[in-house]
Amino acid sequence: MPITVTTNLLASQVPPPFKPLGVPFYRGAAASTTLPPGTTYAPYAQGAPYYSQSANASLVDVVNAFLFGGCGYAITSGFGFATSAARQIFTTPGTAVGPGPLESQTGLSVILPTDNTYYVFLLSTGVLGYSTVLGTPPANAVLYLFQVITSGGVVTAVDNSGVVQQYSGSLRRFTADRCIPSDTPSSGWPLVIETTTQAGLFRWDGTIHRPVGTVVYQAGVMGTVALTALDMGDFFLSPTGNQNVTLPANPKLGNNISITNSALTGAGNLNVYDSTGSILIATLNPGYSTGPIRPGTGGSSSGNRYPSGPITPVPV
Repeated sequence: MPITVTTNLLASQVPPPFKPLGVPFYRGAAASTTLPPGTTYAPYAQGAPYYSQSANASLVDVVNAFLFGGCGYAITSGFGFATSAARQIFTTPGTAVGPGPLESQTGLSVILPTDNTYYVFLLSTGVLGYSTVLGTPPANAVLYLFQVITSGGVVTAVDNSGVVQQYSGSLRRFTADRCIPSDTPSSGWPLVIETTTQAGLFRWDGTIHRPVGTVVYQAGVMGTVALTALDMGDFFLSPTGNQNVTLPANPKLGNNISITNSALTGAGNLNVYDSTGSILIATLNPGYSTGPIRPGTGGSSSGNRYPSGPITPVPV
């Protein structure tokens, strides 16, 4: 049976993006600066000194343009999951940038030894590697490709959440986070990455994930929606029957939230509660909204919080 590749994992459930370890500079055959540090970076032979030194210097310029013009390691095309046979997996042909250009015209494969959950990576050596531990990639790993689950001696699930690709000079990945990505990638330059979640686009600037444009989350609701400090923006929820929404505890200042009942007239209501779930703030009939709810600080309670007083619903 063909495997359907999903994007169902949160940013915190996949390996973090890799960032370059340094800038390569060519200094001749005997003094090639390295990326990563400690390895020779002069891939062309040194038999004809003038030609080879010029070629190596030009290649370093290309690598720098990819790494730092494009912001870091990324897949530029392909390297997706193609098929499997028992526990052997195959990728599509692809090109990528690690510590230098990486290419496979026929695709790559690797055999997974036992039934387990695997994180599959592209290595700087141009082959596939894997790990069964989320935070421990294999040696020489430069790009995460997908999560693979095997059971009964065959591949049963593949998920490509968090795969870093290059889009028009920027790094982009897709995750199943409801709103703000749930991870903290490597701090500082040169890793700047954009993440598309269910609510919109967020740009990691080395410190926090900042929203790019309007953040909008739309979903059907068949149970309580417990918002968290990672939620912000406009929530358009369509309940089946009467359902509850609880506001986050200790939200970040500036994370404004508005909640709208987007169900058709005659469908269920949304009951909006404070973070404890005990104080009713508003009951939203279909077509009504809370309007912007802004977190504040001070007063008798410690930490940031949303108001616990009643909100008058407004029609939309």
